[in-house]
Amino acid sequence: MQPILRTVFLKLLILSALFVHAQKTFIYVSDAGNWNNPPWQILKYDIEGNFEDVFIDQEMAWPQDILFLDSTVLVSNLSSEQINAHDLYTGDFIESFATGIAGPTRMKIGADSLLHVLQWSGDGKVKRYDLAGTFIDDFTDIGINQGIGMDWDAQGNLYVSSYGQDHVQRFDTNGMWVDTFIDSALVGPTNIWFAEDGTLFVSDYDGESIQHFDTDGGFLSSFIGGLTQSEGVDFMENGDLLIGNGGTGAVKQFSSDGTFIGDLIPSSLGGLLRPNAVVLHDELVDTLVHTSPLHHPSAKVFPTKGSQFSIDSRPELIERVQVWDANGKLLQEHTSPHFFDGMGCS
Repeated sequence: MQPILRTVFLKLLILSALFVHAQKTFIYVSDAGNWNNPPWQILKYDIEGNFEDVFIDQEMAWPQDILFLDSTVLVSNLSSEQINAHDLYTGDFIESFATGIAGPTRMKIGADSLLHVLQWSGDGKVKRYDLAGTFIDDFTDIGINQGIGMDWDAQGNLYVSSYGQDHVQRFDTNGMWVDTFIDSALVGPTNIWFAEDGTLFVSDYDGESIQHFDTDGGFLSSFIGGLTQSEGVDFMENGDLLIGNGGTGAVKQFSSDGTFIGDLIPSSLGGLLRPNAVVLHDELVDTLVHTSPLHHPSAKVFPTKGSQFSIDSRPELIERVQVWDANGKLLQEHTSPHFFDGMGCS
């Protein structure tokens, strides 16, 4: 019986090798290089921190932030005072998305579905654009000196960090200044973000830490210490934090409680010098899927979401399922009948 199974399986490798789309998460890092001097680039890594490629190395001038839209990726450039649109898949330059911004830094889409952009200099007001790049207005009534971090609370109020003045400003839903929410315990704040409980975290670039504040702006604790030039933050699916550490040219990984796990992207990997934006993005990639039924010559495989697939075949007819990536690497193999019972076969 074993030789027959081997023959059938080899035949199926030829007849039912399929490329299907599966969702995979990548890490994109904006590299400030030597600040106002190149090299400047956007680097791409897989979720395990392995270098993929140089995604963008053209039409950049001190890149700051990365924002993915439906068909393009935006990069803010401090020195050229513009935001550029690049091809979502190749990174090739397409066009200038928005110009005349006094040193654009962070970009985020608000609840109003408009793009909010911080300015490093000029009048410092938060600018708004639609997602086609059309200027809407200066959203805030006052400027922020060297604004470089923003987020919204549960009530829709906007908070902006000022690197130059070491504080965090609060604005209401109409962009009117409310107060200086945090005015102490910071030395050069960059990224800020709210936790689900309404407390605020601040990446303190010169303070070498991540600081934690309560819902009234009162200091709670130094959540993470031992950082150098921390800038760029995003979250993994399991809640771990990825933090750009410019002083060592690495991206560090921490658990949700602030415990250091390790350098997910070590120093200089792929040429990384000074990370200042870390952005996770889910993408559809080609995955090679093999199916091996006992009695049927093939079985149809349909992608659903992520790494989940529906197989249009009777479970008892399937001997083995193997999933391969586009490079020919075996990712998974399943032979357990309990696995097939729960995989939605019909």
